[in-house]
Amino acid sequence: MHTEISVTIEVFGLHQWTEASPHRSYLQPLHRHKFIITGTAPVSHADRDIEFHDLKDKLASALPGEWKAPNLINFGGMSCEHIGLHILKEIPVLTKVTVSEDGECAGTVSRRQPTTERHEALRIVTLCGSTKFRMQYETASFLLEKLGIAVMSVGSFMHASRIPLDAEKEALDRLHKQKIEASDAIVVINPNEYIGESTASEIQHAHDLGKEVYFVHGNRAYINGWELVAKNITEIHPDAAKESDYWLGRRKLPFILRDALHEFALDMEAKLIIKDGKGGWAMRHIYPDLYQRVMDEAHELYEAIAAGSREENPDACDEEIKGEAVDVANFAMMIHDNVAKGRKYPDPSDDEIPF
Repeated sequence: MHTEISVTIEVFGLHQWTEASPHRSYLQPLHRHKFIITGTAPVSHADRDIEFHDLKDKLASALPGEWKAPNLINFGGMSCEHIGLHILKEIPVLTKVTVSEDGECAGTVSRRQPTTERHEALRIVTLCGSTKFRMQYETASFLLEKLGIAVMSVGSFMHASRIPLDAEKEALDRLHKQKIEASDAIVVINPNEYIGESTASEIQHAHDLGKEVYFVHGNRAYINGWELVAKNITEIHPDAAKESDYWLGRRKLPFILRDALHEFALDMEAKLIIKDGKGGWAMRHIYPDLYQRVMDEAHELYEAIAAGSREENPDACDEEIKGEAVDVANFAMMIHDNVAKGRKYPDPSDDEIPF
């Protein structure tokens, strides 16, 4: 069931259509009408979710133009539709505004209305939220597509992957809003109900377009000074609630890297990039070459840990320990990769191999 309320105000006003065709030349100069303006807003329950008189006050304060008298306003060259569009922009909670001239002619502007059969109508959603929440993005993408809902996400997790894309951020933000425009709804990734500035802008954009908004955590947020009451992710589909442990992070999907492992892998990759010019490890024997490097790096890791217990600068020692742990892991990874691909595996009968 969909419930909404409407409020109406009346104001005498002037406007003009300077480019009116010759047979309507009487519309070119300023002329007077009684403007009857009705705003409509959705409500989530039947007990004064939005108070009528508060909404009427907002409607009156959102009128464009210049007041010429207490009840006379000059709208200039604005049409009824222009006035309605301005009011929609000023009052995000409204979904529709109708502006009438003397109760005879009217223009209506509205945001796209959500369907009552959400789970059947939703075909494409865009994920929004800070890119530091990589695990949550990947979890949401899998769970939604499992429900038959196509997902548009971010192209890269800039914060989670430490990618310095400040120069490209404006273009990427604009592209993400275009994804929202092509979607039926947005799903907001908001662990601990966190919403940053960019995400708030995307939510505002989605709301202005009449898109449905779903939060993974909770169902409401303050966006640019106004409270948005939206939907919880469990309402997006009849089967969504069955996966609540995954949505809320109480369980982890087995094929998604946990944050600690992702961070470690990034450090490993950073070390490997520095050595890229050396040709890689494909032609290196796992024994004694790579095996010995693992042992050497393990010894260096031991020395770094021992030094850390005596060092007056523990932060520097922590970085050294982390770096040596990464070196051990990288050489162990090289052995794993070469064996997995059948490369340079030594003959077990070789007398030089002590096992």
